[in-house]
Amino acid sequence: MRSVEALRYFKLLDGILTTRRDDLGQTIVDPPRVHGVFNRGAANYWTNTNKRESVTEGFSIDAERGLVTFNRYMFRLNPTANAILAELAGGLVSNGVAAEKIDAAELVLVCSCSVRDITTHQFDRVQRLRDIGPLGLTWERIIHREDIRLVKYAEFDPNTWQVTAREDNGGEVDTAANFYLDGAEKEYAMIGTATRKYPGILPVHPDGALQQFTFEVGGGGPPTTTISRNSEHANWMPSYKAQRGGQRLKIVVDMASQMSGWQALVQAAKNSGGSTSTLRRGPA
Repeated sequence: MRSVEALRYFKLLDGILTTRRDDLGQTIVDPPRVHGVFNRGAANYWTNTNKRESVTEGFSIDAERGLVTFNRYMFRLNPTANAILAELAGGLVSNGVAAEKIDAAELVLVCSCSVRDITTHQFDRVQRLRDIGPLGLTWERIIHREDIRLVKYAEFDPNTWQVTAREDNGGEVDTAANFYLDGAEKEYAMIGTATRKYPGILPVHPDGALQQFTFEVGGGGPPTTTISRNSEHANWMPSYKAQRGGQRLKIVVDMASQMSGWQALVQAAKNSGGSTSTLRRGPA
């Protein structure tokens, strides 16, 4: 494993993702924090903080530019306050602290971040692969789930920067991934699939398993009824899944038509829910 040091490989997040969940099942996000060696200004001008003390003044994180902005100028005394006091007593410094005695604060930001792959520069994502056996096809189905997020959490000793505790939600991620993979695999189950053609016009009651039926009349032959169970025989028509997708898209368009501007389109897209999937099937 290669270490990542350049800031361009990170995207800072305005918070600390934890492995804890609230009552609604949402990931608990703790506020970010900054600590280190700095001077509190008028509150305690002659003393620098120690590494464990936190910045209590407000600050904000610019995730896009990788910047942390504080509400006031952050600095530390250099050398130590005792050395500056000695110089004052000896008359070497007049009218307070000389400018060269002010140095940059030594601060540490504690927050979560997304990490890019060093080679591809793509954000690292959790991937799970399941082989569902030989079906005579050669493509894979790729399912994107933005609601599954691997969180790795670590605690450090501010004095040594050694890791004191480490945890992650890998088990929870595996459970969620298997849940969605199980559901997708069932869509390809071949149990109980059949297509039959019957003479005459028969009453058909679709029940979920009976997904498609057609009536044929004319052409010089007797009328017939074709019924498919857990399959579809009319390949010239949109599949059941495609028809359902069209119905959901119509709902989104209708919602957007009731609003105005680009914001309406964005809101409608959010309300449609889910993420797109690319279908391919690989060799067994």
